[in-house]
Amino acid sequence: MSFTYYLLVTTFLLVPIVGFLCATEVLPSALGIVLKYSLGFFLLYDVACYFSYSIKGTYPDYIIFSLQYLWFCTLVCAIKWHGLWNKLLKVAGCSLIGLGYIIGVLSIGFFMLFADAMESDRQYYAAKDKDEYEIRGLPGKGFDAIYDSYNFNVYRKMGILEYYTGTFRLTSDDQTPFDFENGLQFNIVDDSNVRHLVMKDKNGRQHTEQLK
Repeated sequence: MSFTYYLLVTTFLLVPIVGFLCATEVLPSALGIVLKYSLGFFLLYDVACYFSYSIKGTYPDYIIFSLQYLWFCTLVCAIKWHGLWNKLLKVAGCSLIGLGYIIGVLSIGFFMLFADAMESDRQYYAAKDKDEYEIRGLPGKGFDAIYDSYNFNVYRKMGILEYYTGTFRLTSDDQTPFDFENGLQFNIVDDSNVRHLVMKDKNGRQHTEQLK
């Protein structure tokens, strides 16, 4: 089982319970401070993600999104049953959490498939001038000993941050299949002020993708 699988199970099945415990056992004053300042961080991070920036690596995004769900569950459980709007928010929030919990229980087996699709099984690197790129490969659906499809997420490194430049998918055909198993080479090429990522396999097959 992968880390992503356990994180999915924890997020859907355990986080609501932890949120309830936080809302009922932590002092209201301390809880209010934590919720207030963590909200600022989450909003800032979500805005950064909207513009394709995030903390470097596969797992930080998943962990932060799981913490955001913990924040939501804690807030919903902390809302008092006083006033019409509070009651409406409480009911709506509890309904969403309950739905998520049911989905989590029913999807424990499918989480293995989701985790495989969310987690890269190999990384490649390329550089041009002072820019460094990381290319993460994720197996596509319907693959066997030699994958017949593959997804690649491309990121430009920026210290502890990374900039998501896009995703492209390659599918093998019967005549000239890409050899995903035995090594790929990636190079960065500038053409007319436009940057391209060039991928080659050991059989000489080549694919070019424009980068942002």
